[in-house]
Amino acid sequence: MPRLTPLLVPLLAVSLTSLAADKSAPFEPVTIPLKAADGDLHSRDSRVFAVPVECAGVKAHFVWGCGGEMIVSEAFAKQARLAVKDDPELAPFVDPQGKPLFLGSAHAEISLGGRSVTSKTWVMRDGRTNKHPTGILGYDVARQFQWEIDPRKPSLTLRPPGTPLAKPPLATLHLKLDQQNFWVNVKIRNVNADVCLIPQSTDFQAAPDLQKRWDLAHSGLKVETNTYLGDVRTVTLNGKSGVHLAPDVYETDVLAILLEDNPNARSGIGQSLLNRHVYCVDPETQQMHLIEKAPIETARATTRPTGK
Repeated sequence: MPRLTPLLVPLLAVSLTSLAADKSAPFEPVTIPLKAADGDLHSRDSRVFAVPVECAGVKAHFVWGCGGEMIVSEAFAKQARLAVKDDPELAPFVDPQGKPLFLGSAHAEISLGGRSVTSKTWVMRDGRTNKHPTGILGYDVARQFQWEIDPRKPSLTLRPPGTPLAKPPLATLHLKLDQQNFWVNVKIRNVNADVCLIPQSTDFQAAPDLQKRWDLAHSGLKVETNTYLGDVRTVTLNGKSGVHLAPDVYETDVLAILLEDNPNARSGIGQSLLNRHVYCVDPETQQMHLIEKAPIETARATTRPTGK
């Protein structure tokens, strides 16, 4: 069974004051090559992508996320000499052994694509279940841009929010912004639901409340271990139980990670579904555009080494 990575922490519903980048500075669109930080490209394209960044002179690749606070590892915080302080709001978050997930919080200035963004940052303790990844970008960064991801030859294009599309998209999904997360209403397993955009996760994630609406029994379902919140189960949504992203956009054979009962769990669309399209998110218009299909065969061809 392929390894799953349900990165739940950036989905937490929080209301924290953050520092934004200077929007008055001129900004030309830029396309940045991405690297696969997690996931695979076999029966499904579950690759999670990371973008090159720089913080306090330290260069690294951070996973592209778009919700919650930015997160960095304890090791990176030390390398970048971040001023980490105790943060009572992080006390409730513990790992499966009951140990604190976070060391504290700091403010960090991150540079990517020629722009700098200062954001509140959660510092994750280094440990067996929380040693990966180096960093995850969050809402403060993503909201500065209209961002487009092309998984075929992995790249991230950043434009000023509100930039008109070059051509009509296949479909446009309306987004709702709620407590630093972008939500979209889709029909999943014949149930309409609001779910987060979570490009930092390999697959679709179903929180307990959505599982109850599905009336889904756990008996006999596969279990994946060594995740941030302990064991999770998985199920494949296929046939008529797939995902309607839009009236004319239906996806089947979607792996869903079934989260355990946890107050911080959120349902969300991860990479094995997002990577089926070239897609663009605009925080100003609160829209997600499906630009064109991105067949897995094309992704395999563009990532295969030369001569093979």
